[in-house]
Amino acid sequence: MTEIDDALNGFDPAQSRALLEVRRRLQHLLPSATEDMSWGMPTFRIEGILVVSLMGFTHHNSLFPGAEVQERLGPLLEGYDTTKGTIHFEKEKAPPVSFLRALVRACIDT
Repeated sequence: MTEIDDALNGFDPAQSRALLEVRRRLQHLLPSATEDMSWGMPTFRIEGILVVSLMGFTHHNSLFPGAEVQERLGPLLEGYDTTKGTIHFEKEKAPPVSFLRALVRACIDT
């Protein structure tokens, strides 16, 4: 097991499954990305440039794509709680692949 696996498996089983599913989907959408831990969170990078991080918290899970990416997503963020640079999603349910695809596209186009 890696440090990333340990970080994502450190939650209750349902929350860990949701986080691991997001990770699996991001791996599929970003096949050339490398993964590491940055600021204590699993992070995807392309050519060393941070694309997106993810992590679980007490009341939600979060994606960290940056504020500029959120601006690009606009109406796609409807139904998600956001803070500057952060998108919260349900603890026990991964966002749809279509949302993650749009997120990745917005991250790469930034």
